[in-house]
This record gives sequence, C-alpha cells and structure tokens, in this order.
Amino acid sequence: MSEATACKVHPSLILDDSRLLLVLISMFSDSPFSLQFLCLGVTPRKRWIEGGRIANVACPSLATELRDFLSDVSRLRGAADELERASLVAKSSDDRYALNVATRACVLSNLTPELRCFWRQQAFLVTCCAVPWKYLESMYVSDCDDVYQY
Repeated sequence: MSEATACKVHPSLILDDSRLLLVLISMFSDSPFSLQFLCLGVTPRKRWIEGGRIANVACPSLATELRDFLSDVSRLRGAADELERASLVAKSSDDRYALNVATRACVLSNLTPELRCFWRQQAFLVTCCAVPWKYLESMYVSDCDDVYQY
C-alpha cells in the first residue's frame, strides 16, 4: 500500500480505538509487536518507591485514556483486528502485528511536532513499564524478543 493510499484509508475507515492504537504503534520501530507487550506496559507492577519500599505501581504519566484502552484486552484486540481488516497492519501466525510502512509514514507526517513528541513519550512510557525488573519478577525467554525490538 502506498503512503497516499494509507493516508486516505485510515481516517475514514477505522474506529477511535483503532486510531489510538495506530498512532501509538507508529511511534515504535517497524518490527512486529505483540498485544501482550502493550498490555504489560499498563499493568501495575512491583516497583521501588520512596523509602526503599516496594509497591504495585501503574505506569506514571501515561494518559488516562491510553491506560484505560490498553488495559482492556477486548478493546485492544478489537482495535488491532480493525487495523488488520483495513490492511494497515499484518498479523502473523504467532499473534504479532506489523504496521504497514506506508501507514506509519503517513501517521507520522500528519502529526504536529508537539503531538509527535507527546506520542513518542507515551510509547516510551509503555515500553519502559512493560520491562520487568530483573530481581522482582521473572521474565520468560519468549518475552525478551518483545523488549529488544523496541
């Protein structure tokens, strides 16, 4: 799909949740991503807090709408499926999604510098919060691929 075609497709054919997901994943690399990784980014996790204690903490500074969306697995899967039906992402047999390169370019070109900065920060926060702390929780080897691709 060309960039011009992608720019014509996504604003009119996809729902709000799908648009939210589309902008978020446009901030990541061109590598395939899993929905599980995005969910981990908003799941409260054990973190060090003031005074040297450990507590379950949600991702700080993440937009509430984005947190609510990524926390709802059915909404997230529905949005990803909608993007797949619109041919904006491709789903592999291992449930990873790859964003169409032309679509990514179109989304990025249509964001103002301020919005691009905001969304990069949101993507960075989701990614950082998805990474488990080595000594506080175990990480399965298959999850390492998700971490390193971003």
